[in-house]
Formats: sequence, C-alpha cells, structure tokens
Amino acid sequence: MKIRNTIIGLLGLLVLLGCSSDDAQQAMLMVEATVSAPDYADAADARSGDVSEGRKITRSWTPPTSYYLYSELYSGSVYANYERLDNKTIDVFFTQNVAEGPMNPLNGRLRYVSSTDKWKLVLPNTVNPDDVHAGDYYVYGFLPQSAADNATITPNPTYDKGAVLTINGMQTVMADACVIIGAKHGPDADHDGGLTAGNFMFNLKKGESENNYMYLLFDHLCSALSLSMRVYGDYNDLRTIKVKEIRLQTASNSGKTKKKMNVTVTLNGNNTGSNPIESITYTPTGEEESDGIVFQSDEGLELSTSYSMFLSHFVPQGVTKLILTTTYDVYDKKGNLIRLNSKATNTILVTDIIDRLDAVERGSKYIINMTIQPTYLYVLSDPDLDNPTMTID
Repeated sequence: MKIRNTIIGLLGLLVLLGCSSDDAQQAMLMVEATVSAPDYADAADARSGDVSEGRKITRSWTPPTSYYLYSELYSGSVYANYERLDNKTIDVFFTQNVAEGPMNPLNGRLRYVSSTDKWKLVLPNTVNPDDVHAGDYYVYGFLPQSAADNATITPNPTYDKGAVLTINGMQTVMADACVIIGAKHGPDADHDGGLTAGNFMFNLKKGESENNYMYLLFDHLCSALSLSMRVYGDYNDLRTIKVKEIRLQTASNSGKTKKKMNVTVTLNGNNTGSNPIESITYTPTGEEESDGIVFQSDEGLELSTSYSMFLSHFVPQGVTKLILTTTYDVYDKKGNLIRLNSKATNTILVTDIIDRLDAVERGSKYIINMTIQPTYLYVLSDPDLDNPTMTID
C-alpha cells in the first residue's frame, strides 16, 4: 500500500463588475479561476527526500514552486466519483486593521457561475456595495463552503499578522476541505505579483477602468483516501458486479468519530514563504457518527478485472480505522439479476495501509486496493449461495 503527500492551491483572476439582475444590491467580483496542486509523491520517496517534480505547466502564468495547475494535473481524472474543485463556493473574509464593525470582517462567498464559467464575490444583503472601499485587505477563508455550517474569524493579534479561523460543523467525511494560506493582488492575468504562502494582503481597486487580479493558495485540512476496486478474474468470467454505493466511516480506538467537528485554524502571516498554519484543532460536536457517501449510482457502476478508482476525504483527528461499506448487485453473464443490494463491510486498520503508522495525517493520501471474489468457487452454480466477498489486496 502507498501513502502520498499533497498540498492544494487555488489561483484565480478577479474582475470587479456591477450588480446583475439575479443578485441585486450585492457587490460582484468576477473570477476566471484555475486550480493548482503539487503532484502526489510516494511516502517512501517523500521520506527519503525524493519527491516527484509533477507535471509541466503549459500556460504563460505558472504557480509558485511545488504548485501545479490542478486542471492539468487532474485532467481526465481516473476517479469514477471525481468532483471538480474549481467550481466549489469559497467562504471568504476580507479583513482590515481597523475597529471591528459590519464591514470588518467582511464575510462573503466566491461563487462559481457555470453559465459564464466565472466566479463572483457575493456579499450579504445587509452590505451596500458602495460601502466597500478600495484599499488593502487581508483575505482568509476556506472551501468548499458546503463542507461546514458556518465560520468565524478573529485577528492574531492583528489581521496583517494573521488570524484564527474557526470552521463550525465541518463534516468529517466529505469533499476536500482546504484553507487559504496565501493571497495576492497581481498586476495582470499572467503575473501574480509575488504570490507566496504566509502573505494574505490583497489590494482592492475600484473604478470602471480598474481590474482586480486576485491569486489564492490553499492547503488541505483533511486526509484523502484513494480506493481502487476490481473483480477477481475467474469470478468476472461468470458474474457481473455493479457497485451502487460506497460509504465511508472513520473511527479511533475508542469508537467511531462524530459526523461533524469544529475546526480551529491558527494562521501566522510571514514574509518568508513558510506555511502560515501554526496549529489546527479538531473538536467533535453533536452525537451523530461519521458517515459519508463516497459514491452513489442507481444503475450501478460495472466493475471489471481492471481497477475502478474512487476518491474521498476525511478529518484525520484520531483516526486509526477506516470502515468501508459497499452495496452492489450481482448479475450472471446473460444479464439476469442474481443478488440485489448485496453489502460488504471492511474495517481497515491504518497500520495495515502503512507499516508502523499509528494514525493518519492531514495532507496525506492513502491508497487501498480491493478485489471482489467468491469465498468458494463451487457455490457459483447456486445463485442463493453466490455471495462474493471483498478482500484487501
């Protein structure tokens, strides 16, 4: 099994526009967004210092060192359940070193509009766009907004020095939640103005002739799970397996983790390009247990002897076990349904993925390969006993 390290970056081009009819009385910042991330590195190589250089960038603007355009890195994604990260809503705070009030911090959302392939900053209805002044802002936030109930922010000790971002009710099994670790105003679409981690200052310009080019860098708050499934060769000659649902739960040695956590991220600004994350604390909230849908299809995804891959993410706090429950249908090769909604549950210890690894880590990717095969081949003549199991390779 393999584990891989990753950091994700999101970079975007913002243009200040007027209000549209569907967002009356709200300020808009239109964004042409591209997403960047480093290539994944094998844990063994990463520990020895031999890290992959990733893929080459082919556009005029290039991200900072070790970041890569996400669209090129993941174009033609191999994951059956892959969801684009570059169309997720970002919960963003524009802050200034002035007294707190209705405009400081200014909490909005960068919302992707598929019809125009643009982003726009949507402000609360209580904020008059005319009251948003030009000047220096320190930009903090996270994505996707849908991963949590809400968020709050406080200065650390002032916003130019850093911030404490608290993300309330973040789902423990979900999409890839990331936090802003750098922001910069660029002079144009091909130059980021010196974008680095640890610098959060963005200079907002206003006026019909002014353009705003904002670049953002993100880092992971979670771990990733790459799950590969296939059918045992001899069994595949006799039966067809269609996966309808995959659910993921996480657990510690004391039991299953909670469905939601409050995540507090302490950020220290710097001028050295260092990662500004000083600490992250995960506090369980509520009584519901973790339970996230990794993949779901009414018709089912037909598996073969080649791996089908699925991607999920989860909060790493205290996790020592991954619990996968797969629902699938079994057909004979004439298309007759043999078993409906069969379920297989696999509990996987972290130590089974990586030797001597007691717990998962934020920003790391864990790879699990599974094979569906019958317990005994001779029962295949009796459909009632045709009950394949899933084994970890």
